[in-house]
Amino acid sequence: MAEDEFGTEGFEEKGFIRLLRTLLPRILKAVLWTAFYLLLDFLLHRSLPYETLPQGFRIATEGFILILLFFAVMGSLSSGTIFEYIFGFARGLSLIVFTWLVLNGGILTFSFPSEIGGNIALTLDFQIFLAMYVLTELLGVARNILRAMEFLSKKTEAPSRL
Repeated sequence: MAEDEFGTEGFEEKGFIRLLRTLLPRILKAVLWTAFYLLLDFLLHRSLPYETLPQGFRIATEGFILILLFFAVMGSLSSGTIFEYIFGFARGLSLIVFTWLVLNGGILTFSFPSEIGGNIALTLDFQIFLAMYVLTELLGVARNILRAMEFLSKKTEAPSRL
């Protein structure tokens, strides 16, 4: 009877519905991102002759898609919170480190067997392109830091409900 006096009878139901309304769009967005990256992975496997590609390239594309998938899901599930920007920051740094390691600092060397005997070595220099990619990702990292600062400043300026 004390609960009826304070009007808390349907409080749990209203809280659950409010929670469901905020989480359902986030979950739907995460499912859509997952479907997009899985479709991308499927199309890459269909369009590229994976059997003829080096093992390292196959592992690198799978790892790259997994990193993108993880941070897309976590970022969409945490949208509207400070964790959205933390995951965006971590995504940028993870992609920089992963790409740098996979591309060996921008210099790739391939070795092919020759018909006349011996091996043919091919060295490709991607350092300029890797530097442009790293700078672009660093801009994304800086954007996430600035958005996190804006988010926190709006939180401190907002009037508190007591």
